[in-house]
Amino acid sequence: MREEELKILKMIEEGKITAEEGAKLLDAIREDSVRDTGRYLGKRIKISVVDKVSGRKEVDISVPLPLAKALLKFGLTSGIAFGGVKLEESGIDVNELQKMIDEGLEGTLVQVDDEKERVEIKVE
Repeated sequence: MREEELKILKMIEEGKITAEEGAKLLDAIREDSVRDTGRYLGKRIKISVVDKVSGRKEVDISVPLPLAKALLKFGLTSGIAFGGVKLEESGIDVNELQKMIDEGLEGTLVQVDDEKERVEIKVE
């Protein structure tokens, strides 16, 4: 079983998503992997939140790109918070993020700064 599938099953087990949402995600990543064979192979989306005062990374997450695409596709990011920071509350347009990923952009996709934190999302 692939890493993405295990992460989805873990999200179901932890009650973060329903079994129905999990089934849709599994279908989506399997469909994407067939359609985009090789395009996203080994690619990951990395999200970091850095406290600008201390310089300490509060959040440092790396997710396989097919799983991130599936989460975005089904709108399952609205409740997801990284270190207490929700994507939308950080000024990140999730729809625009999805478009950039679908277009195959790599490197830093989004960087949002406020007086306390820097949120950065990139594809590597």
